[in-house]
Amino acid sequence: MAAPPCRDVAGHCVGQRCPDRLSARERKDALRQTADRRASVYARRAAAIAAPEA
Repeated sequence: MAAPPCRDVAGHCVGQRCPDRLSARERKDALRQTADRRASVYARRAAAIAAPEA
């Protein structure tokens, strides 16, 4: 079975907090922050594609 994306092969967290260690409120906040970052990245990509290079 493959390890979840936030863990290495030994099951240790890699560079971020593991969602299963968070309270429900912290988990919701972390998911909201992830969605905000994802939306920001998509917006920057769309702007980069729409703006022609000089």
